[in-house]
Amino acid sequence: MKYVDPVITERYARALFQAAKRLGAVAQIRNDVAILEGLTGLRGKLQVFLDSPAITTEAKQALIDKALKPHVCPLLYRLLVLLLQKGRMEYLQAILHRFKVLADRDEGILDAVVVTARQLGEFEQVRLQTALEA
Repeated sequence: MKYVDPVITERYARALFQAAKRLGAVAQIRNDVAILEGLTGLRGKLQVFLDSPAITTEAKQALIDKALKPHVCPLLYRLLVLLLQKGRMEYLQAILHRFKVLADRDEGILDAVVVTARQLGEFEQVRLQTALEA
């Protein structure tokens, strides 16, 4: 796996999020991101194809145009093309993940991990979840 610079990842993810928010497309892009993550998952065939130096940029562009352009938000399509043109497709997964974090934070959703000395019963889990959601 290649090193992915967190500064570059943050820059692209924040730009995508801000543009999506301005256009009212955050929910649509979030749905598209879920689809893309399924296709580009670790060692996914699409990600391997897009990362491969043996495959020409033109072939990668043709695949993106044919397989993804009709099915994703134009803003996300433009990001894919930009990453391809800049030779930064290896950043795609990290950018998509960071976009989701930014979108969640904007909606007030935070990830939490609960560590307990013993396993919580069902009632305790529901009570804790209710308290955290309040």
